[in-house]
Amino acid sequence: MSLSNDLQRHDAVHKATPDHSYHYRDVKIAISDGGPYYEWTEEATQAEYPLGWYGTKFVAFVPQEGKSNPLLVGQVGYYSVTHDHDRTDAGKKDVRIRKTKKQANDFVDKYLAEWNAK
Repeated sequence: MSLSNDLQRHDAVHKATPDHSYHYRDVKIAISDGGPYYEWTEEATQAEYPLGWYGTKFVAFVPQEGKSNPLLVGQVGYYSVTHDHDRTDAGKKDVRIRKTKKQANDFVDKYLAEWNAK
């Protein structure tokens, strides 16, 4: 199974939709958004998100010198279902995507800075 298929399967299991894909500093970034969820996890606890939560993740496909497969690095951001309560559902989703895009770009900047410092 290809890497792309694995990510699609992960999104399907979590009922997340691939929302945004772009390149930043020669690194492909894919963002998926899922939820609302009303089952809690170790990371998204009922104490922190009593009314439910959204999960928005980024995956960075970082090229590796001398290797054909990229290094896959990602992170999930958790958001309460009540975040930005003054916005529409579409507006809330836009906030989650923009915040996740900033997290992804910051990650790439930090990763490349550390890599170039070696």
